[in-house]
Amino acid sequence: MTNNTERLHFRPLEVTDVDWLMDWENNPSNWTAGDRQVPLSRGTFQRYVNNASETLAEAGQFRWVIERRDTKSPVGLLDLYQYSERHQRAAVGILIESSARNLGFGKEALRWLIDYSRDVAFLHQLFAEIGSRNEGSIKLFESVGFVSVGVLKDWLRKKDYFEDVVQMQHLL
Repeated sequence: MTNNTERLHFRPLEVTDVDWLMDWENNPSNWTAGDRQVPLSRGTFQRYVNNASETLAEAGQFRWVIERRDTKSPVGLLDLYQYSERHQRAAVGILIESSARNLGFGKEALRWLIDYSRDVAFLHQLFAEIGSRNEGSIKLFESVGFVSVGVLKDWLRKKDYFEDVVQMQHLL
C-alpha cells in the first residue's frame, strides 16, 4: 500500500511543520471537540513533532499530514488515536484546512485511512465521536461507511450550551 491517493500524499509530521501546525492547532475554531482552552507553546509543538516518529503501537496514536500532490502543500491532518492492540480498534480524527473544505479531500483521506487501518495496521474497527451540530463531518463519515451507533447527551460544553456527541463506527 502506498501513502498516496490520486490527489493526496500522507506523511508523518516533520520539524518543518511546526509553524503551520501551531497556527492550525492554536486556532480556537479547531478546538470544538477537544478539551483545550488555551494555545500551546512553540516548545510544546517542537517536542510533539520530535516524538512523532513513534509507531501507532508504541505511542497509541499516529498523525499524518495530508498534502496535495500537485502543490506539496498541507491541507489537513489525519489521526488514529486511542489505539487498542488487544481489541484491534482506534479512533479517527481529521482536520481539513478551511480553504480546502468541500473539495473531496476529507473523503479521499478517510478512504485511504480505512484501507491503511485494515491492510497495514490490521484493525477490526474504527470509531469517531462527532459533535451533533457538525453535520458536514457526520455526512463525511457516513459517506465512507461509518454508521451512527449512539449519542452521548450533553457531552461537549460550548459557550452557552452543551452539545450531544454522535458516536460513529466502521467495521473493517
